[in-house]
Amino acid sequence: ETRRARLPRVAALLAEQAVGRKGRGTLTGADEGMLRENIAKAANTASKELKRADMRHALAWILAEKAIRVVDAGGPANRASEKTLAADAAEALELARAAHAVGKRILGERHDDTMRHLRGVGQMHMLVRYLREDSARRAKRESVSERLAHVSC
Repeated sequence: ETRRARLPRVAALLAEQAVGRKGRGTLTGADEGMLRENIAKAANTASKELKRADMRHALAWILAEKAIRVVDAGGPANRASEKTLAADAAEALELARAAHAVGKRILGERHDDTMRHLRGVGQMHMLVRYLREDSARRAKRESVSERLAHVSC
């Protein structure tokens, strides 16, 4: 089964997890700004670090949801939006990795929250890989069409 064939299931899983997040439903852009501000604040206790890790995890999901909405709508419109989408997905992956690292350091490898963050890392990684492969396919298609256009001239 190809990654492209699995994308609808991943999108459904992401949407399901977004709804299951503490009854909040899908997060909004306003939440994104607030989360970025809170993540930037210094944490001087383990409890605050864990809270920031959860905020990183939530922000990663916001960025992933945005990317999936664009993919579901037919993909990025141009090369610039494709790069922005890839950058957002890469940021989501880094946020998920950072959240997992904090949980692993403070709670240990087998804690439920650490495992939840690890699953998030895996899903963000799958999204990033899908977007890279889709971009490479699109570039290859464009390259072939340009070569064909030059041959037919």
